[in-house]
Amino acid sequence: MSGRLTAPGASLSVGYALFDLGDGLQGAVSVGGGALASGVRLYPWGQVALTIAPAPKRNK
Repeated sequence: MSGRLTAPGASLSVGYALFDLGDGLQGAVSVGGGALASGVRLYPWGQVALTIAPAPKRNK
């Protein structure tokens, strides 16, 4: 076999910080999805993720 496969696609994700975990940590939920097309088939995908990360210090 020889040739070249070209499969265009797109993706989009959104995240939002929902809760504080104390000691400068925050929890966020991210939702994402996308699709990849091979010319014959469409391959959609999606995901939901929980992220825990340090939060920046805010001046009061």
